Amino acid sequence: MKKTHFSLIAKFSLIILLILGLAISFFYYREEKREEMAYQRHMEKEIQLMVSLLTKNSSPAQMQSLLDEVHKCWGKVLHIQVIDSHRRIVASTQRGEIGQSVKTDPKQVLSFKLQSQDLNEQVFSFPIKTPSFEGTIRAYIVPADVYEEYLKDKAERRNEAILTFIVALAVLMALTYVVVTRYENTFIAKTAERLRAENEVMTEKIKQSERLAVLGRMAASLAHEIRTPLTSIKNLAQLLEEEHNDPVFRREFQELVISEVERINHIIRALLSYAKPLKLQKNKIRLDNLIEEALDGLKETGQMGKAKVEKVLRPIEIQADKDLIKQVLENIILNACQAMKGEGFLNIRLNQEGQNAVIAIKDSGGGIQEKDKPHIFTPFFTTKAKGTGLGLALCEKIITAHGGKIEFDSQTGVGTTFYIYLPKG
Repeated sequence: MKKTHFSLIAKFSLIILLILGLAISFFYYREEKREEMAYQRHMEKEIQLMVSLLTKNSSPAQMQSLLDEVHKCWGKVLHIQVIDSHRRIVASTQRGEIGQSVKTDPKQVLSFKLQSQDLNEQVFSFPIKTPSFEGTIRAYIVPADVYEEYLKDKAERRNEAILTFIVALAVLMALTYVVVTRYENTFIAKTAERLRAENEVMTEKIKQSERLAVLGRMAASLAHEIRTPLTSIKNLAQLLEEEHNDPVFRREFQELVISEVERINHIIRALLSYAKPLKLQKNKIRLDNLIEEALDGLKETGQMGKAKVEKVLRPIEIQADKDLIKQVLENIILNACQAMKGEGFLNIRLNQEGQNAVIAIKDSGGGIQEKDKPHIFTPFFTTKAKGTGLGLALCEKIITAHGGKIEFDSQTGVGTTFYIYLPKG
């Protein structure tokens, strides 16, 4: 839309400049023609004056005397002939022509003809009749000095007009550029501000939609997770009246109630842990030592099963919250072992890429289904029968709070690799 808008402005500006140029050219041409016509009328009046003087003289001799005077006084009249009815020159401003015959009909009025590159020769023919003579006066008007000066002055005016037009055109183009640029900058600034405001509104709406979606998933997950242990407790409670004297039933009932309540408590702790703001307690820690601690803790509780661990750990020190990073490591390692069903190979590598420490945790489990990949870090999304769906969401929150990122690569039937990027500073 913006390109089209400014394209129209540019075209409109060019059209204005073109119209202006055509207008200047038209007025200049009209003024030039007006001056030429005025000059031509002036010359015709002078010819008519000379013709009237010649017709008042009755004989060719008197006409010749007058032409001699005219030739001396009027330099702009270069050549005048008096021709009789037999096409013979009887008087002329050039005496050498007297007695010669002319080839063209002296009564024919000739048009303009080009004499040289700079001068135009105009021919006028007038009939003359006196008591003693009848013939034609032919005047060749060559405005030598006057017309040369006129042409020179006209050329100067033309050059001035062209220069004025070029300067005016340049000024108009500069003004057009300034106006369009200023308008464009203003337009871009206003558009950017409007888009920024619209983007903020849209972002807020998206966030609100996401919060509502998360809230809906949370409510559904909590309802499901809490309903299951409560249902178990309810079923046993209904049998309590009949079986309260049975010691075996009482022991099973006690164990189940404690287990299910602990399960509900675990769900609530996970929810509170995800919902509350993180307060990082950063200190210098050795990531390689922290990975070893996480592995040792999971081995002691038997949660790793028979998984075989391969480690390549570089000694890297970072600034981080030790307990939170350890929680992330334990969660991802435990997920890997559960994906391998307690068997298989677990490969852990710690390297440095630029200013980041990179932890890669690879398992040989069944991998993540394609349909599940977009939702891995979504709160309350889980594929486990007894999972809360908050483990990986909390891991991502912790790593992001440290200024890092967490990614994964998974192939069905091959395994999954999680990459944890943490800045060293």
